[in-house]
Amino acid sequence: IFTRLFQLMGFDEDTDEIDQTGRFPDRHFTSEELIANIIDYMDPDSESYPGEGGFAKGIEGELGKDFFPNRPIDKLSELSAIPGFTPGRLRKLTPYVQTLQ
Repeated sequence: IFTRLFQLMGFDEDTDEIDQTGRFPDRHFTSEELIANIIDYMDPDSESYPGEGGFAKGIEGELGKDFFPNRPIDKLSELSAIPGFTPGRLRKLTPYVQTLQ
């Protein structure tokens, strides 16, 4: 569902939106890659999401241990720490999502 939302928001075509963390210079993350990055951020291990069923592979293994907190997202502002969630994308996304608390 979120992959489709990101696609409809134009995240696959907004190639000027490149990694904001400095870890992946000049890299544009697609909608599928953004979802894989969220999974890596939240899952309990420090290994990359394997990209099951042809879905994009995660990046956690490339970032080093403890880069991601490996817990659920509590605040939308946390998305800015995930590679590919640029300020421009977050502005577009914020009206459509919220955390559950």
